[in-house]
Amino acid sequence: MMKRLNLLLAVLGVCILAGNAYAGTIDVWTGTAGNFSDGTNWQNGGPSAWTNGGEIEFNTAATDATVNDGPWDFSSTMSFEFWGGATMRIADGGNLKVRKLYLGTGGVGNIIQTGGYLNVRGSDDCHIGHNGGEGNYTISGGTFDVKKLSLSGATGTLTVIGDAATIMMNRLYLGSDRSGNYGTGTLEFQIGATGVSPLVIDAGGEFHFDEGGASSTVNLLLSATAAPAADIVLINNGDNVTLVTTFDTLNGGSAAEGTQIVLGGNTYSLSYVYAAGADALANDIALVYLGGASDQTAHTPVPANGASVDTTLALLDWINPDPNVPGNPVYCDVYLGMAADRLSMDKITLGNDISQVDINTTNFPTYGNLQNNTQYYWAVDVHDGGNVRSGPMWSFLTAHNDAPVVNAGPDQVSWLGKSGTPSQEVIALDGSSSDDGPYTVLWTQVANGAPSVTITPNNVDDTSVTVTARGTYVFMLTADDGAKQTSDTVQVIVGSTACDASHMSTGASYDAMDQNHDCVVNMADFAMLIVSDWLTCTDRLTNCGN
Repeated sequence: MMKRLNLLLAVLGVCILAGNAYAGTIDVWTGTAGNFSDGTNWQNGGPSAWTNGGEIEFNTAATDATVNDGPWDFSSTMSFEFWGGATMRIADGGNLKVRKLYLGTGGVGNIIQTGGYLNVRGSDDCHIGHNGGEGNYTISGGTFDVKKLSLSGATGTLTVIGDAATIMMNRLYLGSDRSGNYGTGTLEFQIGATGVSPLVIDAGGEFHFDEGGASSTVNLLLSATAAPAADIVLINNGDNVTLVTTFDTLNGGSAAEGTQIVLGGNTYSLSYVYAAGADALANDIALVYLGGASDQTAHTPVPANGASVDTTLALLDWINPDPNVPGNPVYCDVYLGMAADRLSMDKITLGNDISQVDINTTNFPTYGNLQNNTQYYWAVDVHDGGNVRSGPMWSFLTAHNDAPVVNAGPDQVSWLGKSGTPSQEVIALDGSSSDDGPYTVLWTQVANGAPSVTITPNNVDDTSVTVTARGTYVFMLTADDGAKQTSDTVQVIVGSTACDASHMSTGASYDAMDQNHDCVVNMADFAMLIVSDWLTCTDRLTNCGN
C-alpha cells in the first residue's frame, strides 16, 4: 500500500511540474539605468546566465534597462513581467525574443522602443496592461512582432509615433485579453507629415474589439502637428480579418463611422470599412483625407501651438470658422488640461460667436491656475447648426521667469582727497543682485553732465570708480537674465572738500559771514570782509578831511 501511495505522489508531482514548466523567478533587475546584457544589473547574473525557463522581473520605478545588443532568444523559456514603474528600452542594435510579456502586472510597466527588434511570438500572451495594472508601450522605430497582443488592465496603451516603426501581430485584443478579462485599451497615434506606422494583422488573424461591452473600454487618441494630405491607415487588417464594432471615444468625443477630425490643419473622416488590402473583407481602420481645414474649424490659436508662455497668460484666443449658413451663429466648447484627452480636460461652453476665453478657475476649475514648467493642451470644438467641428489639439508650455532683483546700494557723499591722495577719491560701489536662474550684471554711468569716469570691473556687484573732479555722479547697476532686466541707480556726490560736499548734498546756503566757504566763520572771513575796503573813503564832499 505504501509503495502504491509513493508512486501516486510521484506521478502527481510530475503532473504538477509539467503544468508549471515555467514557474518561478529566474532573475530580477536590481540596477537603475543600464544595459540589459550587463550581469551586474541583475540579481542572478543576467541573460548570459539564464539556462532554465521562468519569470524575469522588472519591478521598481528606478528600473531603466536598455536592450541594444543581441540576439537574445528566450522565445521558448522566459516570461518578462514589468510593474512598479519599471521601464525597458529597445534601441538600435537590440534584438530580443521572449515567450510572454506582461507589461504592468498589477502596477505600472513601460517599454519604449526607438529601434531594434522585439519578438513575442513564443506563446499566446503579450499583455499591455495586465491584472489590473497599467501598461504603456511607446514605439517610434524598430520592429515589434507579437503573436497575440492585448490592451486592457486598468489601462493598456500602445502609442505609435511617426511612421518609422513596423508593428505586426496575429491577434489583437482591445479592452480585453484572450481569457476574457476586461479593462481599458487605448491606441494612440502621433501622426507626422508622412503619416504613421499602422498596426498590421496577419491574414487570417483575429481582431477582438471591445468584447466586454460596458465592462471594457477602447479609446483612440490621434494628434499631429503636421499631417499628410492623404489617407492614413491606422490598423491594416490582413485578408479575411473582419471588424464589427467601433471605438468608444475618439480624442474624448464620438468615434462613430464617418466622424470628422482635424489633424495638422487637415480634415479627415474616421473609417472602419476602409479596404487597404485586395480582399474586400479586409476592413481596415483609417483616416480618409477630406481636405485642408483652416476654414472649417477653429484656427489661428493665441498662444500659437507649441509656444512657451508665462504663467500669467490671461486668455486663450482663436478665430472661428465661417458658419455653414451665412449669418447663423456658431458657439464653442473650449477644453484645457494637462493631457491631450478631452475626457480629462476642463470644458467650458461659450456663447454665440465668442472666440476667446479667460484663463481662470471659474472657467477651468482644475487647470485654470497655470503651474510653472508644465505642458498644457487646449482645443476648441465649434458647434455649427447641428454639427460639431472638432478642432485640433493645441499646446503651450508654461515657463515663468521672475525678473532679477537689484540694489545699487545707498547714495554716497565724499570729497577729493578724503582717503589721503590729493585731488582724487576712490568710490566703492556696493551693489547686490539675485535671480531665479542664470543672469549677468553691468554697471554703467548715467549721463547727467558730470565728468565721465571708468568703472572697473563693470560686470560684478561690488566694484569701484576713481573720481578726480568735483561733481554729482549717478551709476546704474543692471541685471539681465536674457528675458527680463532690472536696474537700480546710486548717486555719488563728490565735493572738492568735506565742506563743499556737505553743502552739495544738503543744498543748504552758506552762512552770509562765511566769506571763504570753509564752513566756519573766523578771522579769515573777517579779513576777507574788510580787506578790500580798508581805509577806503566814501565821503565825496570833504574826502574825509583830506
